[in-house]
Amino acid sequence: MLLQFCWENLAEIRSLAVALEHTGQGIGTMLTERAIQEAFFFKIRDLFTLTYRPSFFQQFGFTVIDKMTRP
Repeated sequence: MLLQFCWENLAEIRSLAVALEHTGQGIGTMLTERAIQEAFFFKIRDLFTLTYRPSFFQQFGFTVIDKMTRP
């Protein structure tokens, strides 16, 4: 699962993982771009992720925020 709908205008990218032997092949980028496209299709205004790799998601325009600001 990549996109978890929380409310009509909020979704989370979750459970995104790439096996270590397949990193660096663009798989994570492809999966993230697909999740963002899906959110756009469903007119999701806010998209977030909880991650150990914030720099990866920052390349897609995500910003680091305090997770306590999210419901």
